[in-house]
Order: sequence, then structure tokens, then C-alpha cells
Amino acid sequence: MLAVGEDAARIAGLQNGTLAAIVSQVPANFFAYKVGGHTLLPLGEYMETLLAGVGVSQKKLEQSRDEVKRVVRALLRALDFMHAQPVEAKNLIQKRLGVSEMDIVDHIYGLVTKYATRNGIPSQKAIENTLLGTPFEGKLTNFDRLTDFSVAREVAEGK
Repeated sequence: MLAVGEDAARIAGLQNGTLAAIVSQVPANFFAYKVGGHTLLPLGEYMETLLAGVGVSQKKLEQSRDEVKRVVRALLRALDFMHAQPVEAKNLIQKRLGVSEMDIVDHIYGLVTKYATRNGIPSQKAIENTLLGTPFEGKLTNFDRLTDFSVAREVAEGK
């Protein structure tokens, strides 16, 4: 197993045959599929990990907390929309990614709606699993030093 760079480099390696397999996530898995890739092991079926996230500097959070809250609130509303309006959500996925194959749209929709947290706060196990294979594996015991979900909690509480 080798670290070979960004999604585009991994997909190019898959396409030209220099790589036999790659690790990818939405939307890179869609582009890998377009060049002949196939999902062999959907990791979400076997271990809880982070699908994606939003990061902000401590300075930005201190200076513009209300703006950060609005962004988090909008992301959570978008996820609620995806759950409540699957046909419209799939139409948006199709248009934004330029996907004509509905099986790919259904796959992307399914990944997001199945694995994204409804409140924006992942479990500690998801964070631990995401750190596997990194220099932080097994070394962090205080995840509050690594993460700050106070904004997501405030949004969930309606603040």
C-alpha cells in the first residue's frame, strides 16, 4: 500500500494501470467508476469512520462564531433536505456532478444519507477509527483537544 497523492492522481493511476486498487470516497469514487473502477469494500459497512467534515481555525471561530453557526446550520438543513426529499436531492446530485447513470446517483445519495450524522457530531469511535494508520493512532485520549463540536451542539439546541 502506497500513499500516492490526491484523488486525481489515484484515479489516473487506476486508469493507466499503475495502480491495481485505490481508496476513495464521494465524489472520487464516482470518477473512479467512470474509468472502470469498482467498489470492492465499502468501509462504512465494516467500521465507523468519518465521511467528511468541516474545519475552521480557532481564530475564525472566535471572530465569526455566528457565521460558522450559519454554515453548520445550512449543512445540517441540506442533510435534512436529502432525507425528506430524495427525488429532488438525487436530481441535484445528478446535475451538480454531471452524472447520467442513476445507479451512481443512488449510490452517492445512499452513502451520504446512510453515514452522515444527522447532528454533525461523529461518535468517538468514528474519530478513533479515522486516526488508524496515522501518527495519532492510539495516542490521543482527550478528543476535546482535537475536536470542537460546540457549534454543532448549539445549532442542535436551536441557539
